[in-house]
Amino acid sequence: MSRFYRFMLNFGIVFALACFFLTSPAYSLSTSDTQIAEGELFKLGIEKMQHGSYPEAIQDFTEVIKLKNDFSSAYSNRCLAYLQLGDYQNAIVDCNQALKFTPNNVEAHLNRGLAYGLVFSQSPVCTRALSESLGKMDSTKKVYQAS
Repeated sequence: MSRFYRFMLNFGIVFALACFFLTSPAYSLSTSDTQIAEGELFKLGIEKMQHGSYPEAIQDFTEVIKLKNDFSSAYSNRCLAYLQLGDYQNAIVDCNQALKFTPNNVEAHLNRGLAYGLVFSQSPVCTRALSESLGKMDSTKKVYQAS
């Protein structure tokens, strides 16, 4: 019986090792370390954005851009993080960079328009003009209701 147990033990060890090596992750040799790093950093940035960690997401997207300076999606997502933090000037710069690499990027166009609108709405001239317009609308409304 001891031969049988030894055989079963050896068979079990070989089976376990075969399962271990067959199920271990395989990495393609054609993928460079830089591509892996930028892809992983980009995904981390997206995850941090989803959890509301905008400064950390900006850091991740900045690292991605350092590794690959024409990564349009990194600029576009960093723009969105800047918008969330109220840094509209940097958001506009990033949207412009994203549009430089992908001119038909609808999200970058929308985010840039939003950033311009928010910058404009914070200016004293805009606030005064808006107040005047609302005042004129109110007086027009009163005249219209009176007739």
